[in-house]
Amino acid sequence: MVDSDRNWGRKAPPVDNTEKAAKRAKPGQAKNRAPDQSNRTTQNELARPLEHHAAGRLPQAESIYQQILQTDPRQPVAWHLLGDIAHQEGKNDVVVDLITKSLAIKPEFAEAHLHLASMKKHTEHDDDIRAMEHAYAKSAFGDGQRMHLAFGLGKAYEDLRRYDTAFGFFAEGNRNLRNSRSFSIDDHGHFIERLKEVFDRALFTKHRGTGCRDEAPIFVLGMLRSGTTLVEQILASHPRVHGAGELESLSRFIASHVGTQNAADIPAWIGRADGAEFESAGVEYIQAVRTRASLTQFITDKMPGNFKHIGLIKQMLPNAKVIHCQRDSRDTCFSIFKTYFTQYHGYSHDLGDLGRYYGLYSKLMEHWHSVLPGFIHDVQYEEMIADQAGQTRARLDFCGLDWDDECLAFHETERPVATASVGQVRRPIYKDFVQLWKRYESHLAPLLKNLL
Repeated sequence: MVDSDRNWGRKAPPVDNTEKAAKRAKPGQAKNRAPDQSNRTTQNELARPLEHHAAGRLPQAESIYQQILQTDPRQPVAWHLLGDIAHQEGKNDVVVDLITKSLAIKPEFAEAHLHLASMKKHTEHDDDIRAMEHAYAKSAFGDGQRMHLAFGLGKAYEDLRRYDTAFGFFAEGNRNLRNSRSFSIDDHGHFIERLKEVFDRALFTKHRGTGCRDEAPIFVLGMLRSGTTLVEQILASHPRVHGAGELESLSRFIASHVGTQNAADIPAWIGRADGAEFESAGVEYIQAVRTRASLTQFITDKMPGNFKHIGLIKQMLPNAKVIHCQRDSRDTCFSIFKTYFTQYHGYSHDLGDLGRYYGLYSKLMEHWHSVLPGFIHDVQYEEMIADQAGQTRARLDFCGLDWDDECLAFHETERPVATASVGQVRRPIYKDFVQLWKRYESHLAPLLKNLL
């Protein structure tokens, strides 16, 4: 399977996956976790607010969750989802309280344990860690609850600087995910090679002057965990920029024009598409993103996996800005490995595949720079951390924006952030995760071998 763009890195609303885990479990696994009738009723009640939640319509989702709780305050999922909304909106003072209410009702609620662990900086082996360990000991391999608890315990033990123990839990969580998902790094490699073959200089020469000329889009892209959320938050702090987050608009229009959800079919479509079709796709994209921000001059689209579509962006939207985020390859890959993503990233669960995937990404970026000189602006995460003001000025200059001091106070900007990096952009820039991979070096041989 070729890794898809859809929902790339998006932090979807966390729900109680006990029922799904029970359905996936092999005979004898999770046999005591079958949902009761009240749980099925709750899932039905949550369907509509979850649609709002996933689409970023947080006020509508919040209102319905509150209505559910007014009817029945012992609904752990609704309390947890209210906590997720508060987390996205940066209301950290109420998040822990809401998640704690959820766990008081349902102590084995693994997603809530993981969420709480991600919110806290553990300084001791406390009651929250013991509660996770207790639930983990009762779970079985292949159980979705065990997977969430493994990632939560990994985060907690990393906080305590017990890195060997933390790695064991991260590895366990990824083994659970790898066994439930299929991915072929060889198939992905063939896809990347086809992109490089199709998007050559001759193609861009042939279609020069085509596409929608709108200058509004700013694409912020790169590998997961490479600093894309930070860069978008800084740009979105400028009064002339709307931060739209991780949009599905580009992949949706690719699917509608290509006629399939499979990214592997894109190269064949590119070969037969004409300038009019590229322009039409660009216009449709602009119309879609303008529904989110009709007045601001620029709109960011921070879907990291759009790095695969830089050639298509150039054809559809030749005046768009493309900002490519980079970070130390070892920190990038290990950060992916230790992070639980709700959407499909099949390459992320095996350190060897991660290293090979990074190499394919790196070669593709070299290709885009070669065939589209000057179109892509590179950002190095470590340089951004070391020189925030200078690097911010460079981003603004590239986008044609005047200096604004608000960009330095990005952590004070009030806007929903629905990615795994939500907590990091609510603080001033810090260096905690630079070179973190070295703490785990003894476990990373399969990754490091493939990054050489």
